[in-house]
Amino acid sequence: MRPSPRALPAAAGLLAAVVLALAGCQSSGGSQGGGAAGQRQRLAFTSPAAGAQVSSPVRVSFQVSGAGLGRPETGRMHLHVHVDGAGQYTILYAAQGMVVPGGRHTLRAVLAQPNHRETSVSASEQVVVAGAGTAPTTSAGGGYGAGGGYGNP
Repeated sequence: MRPSPRALPAAAGLLAAVVLALAGCQSSGGSQGGGAAGQRQRLAFTSPAAGAQVSSPVRVSFQVSGAGLGRPETGRMHLHVHVDGAGQYTILYAAQGMVVPGGRHTLRAVLAQPNHRETSVSASEQVVVAGAGTAPTTSAGGGYGAGGGYGNP
């Protein structure tokens, strides 16, 4: 059975709508994972303060705008916190303590999509950690579950 000539434009319109809808789902940044459409994403540490002398575990808290944070497995944005530029990171989506080795360190938080792809939104703080926390025992490049890495519970 051949479709009527009137059915072809309607089918083409439906196909175009599906393609556009799917293209919108392939967002490469912006609002994936709970961000408000059109709202610029920002990230800043609220603690520790820049240059602060702290003890381990270091309480890390932050302010995020333009993105809703939560567990990545629930489809929410989250943070990857790197210490001294290491490839490994700790996943955070709420204020938390991180065990960090003693000495001067740079903490860098990066807003990440639910699939762990890091965005260009980041913030850094330098801190001096008193005492000796435990260093990670895994190789660089791996991620950790929430609270993982650097000896976190």
